[in-house]
Amino acid sequence: MGNYIYLKWRKVPILPFLDAAAPAIMLAYGIGRIGCLLAGDGCYGQPTDLPWAMTYPNGIVSTLADRNPRLVHEFKRLFPNQPVPADIAVHPTPIYESLYAFIFFVVLWRMRLQARPHGQLFFLFLALQAVSRFLVEFVRLNDVVAFGLTQAQLISIVLLIVALVGWQRVSAQPIAAEPAAPATPTKKKKSPKKQLYST
Repeated sequence: MGNYIYLKWRKVPILPFLDAAAPAIMLAYGIGRIGCLLAGDGCYGQPTDLPWAMTYPNGIVSTLADRNPRLVHEFKRLFPNQPVPADIAVHPTPIYESLYAFIFFVVLWRMRLQARPHGQLFFLFLALQAVSRFLVEFVRLNDVVAFGLTQAQLISIVLLIVALVGWQRVSAQPIAAEPAAPATPTKKKKSPKKQLYST
């Protein structure tokens, strides 16, 4: 809201600004998830036996069974016939999210050079983020709130609808013209000076 008020005050066009910000936001999201991975702050996923599973025994939210009863409950639900390990391996979902964020950043970064209606790049960013977050939630350790979906998935559905409607509306607008290259100044030819001859 503060950014919106500032842009309005400075009379900066909103949609071109959002287009310019979209790749940077995606890159920042990917970097932020690396921080989540290193901290073990509970953004990891459900218990799994996949080869790339990770544990966070010293994380902010530990994966040790005696410190995380919720994770123990999830392990028993997913692996009912197996003994609970002392340290429960989980999906490293921050890695998943970082990978797709970096891939989408490259896509958006390349697309920014193409002439397109203002706002199209931002709504594409919004759609990519909504779909990817919706999918990764299926292996994250979040509570189901309605219709078998988590809160983040419900928000993702709303954002995807906004993105699709926004994309359709801005696509009906004329394509934004690329900034014209500055004209190369031409030097004026000096007219030959007339010589004055004294007689």
